Amino acid sequence: MTISGNFSTNETTVHAKAALHGAGIALLPDFAVKQHLDTGQLVALLPEYETEALGIYAVFLSRQHMSTAMRALIDFLIDDFKNR
Repeated sequence: MTISGNFSTNETTVHAKAALHGAGIALLPDFAVKQHLDTGQLVALLPEYETEALGIYAVFLSRQHMSTAMRALIDFLIDDFKNR
């Protein structure tokens, strides 16, 4: 089967909006479409299919000069993503 189209994006919210407006099938993270799945605006086509997990990385200049706000944000994100 050949799949074709002219829409491409690397932005999750744009991809989700396109799917909501009928542009086609989208592979999106759960957190980005949970409310739309819950309300029936979107339908999971392959709920038993799991994609490969992707890593998330924090890039910063130096741990020596990291602000307490930056450290707090990184710690928060680590905990938040672990609990999902």
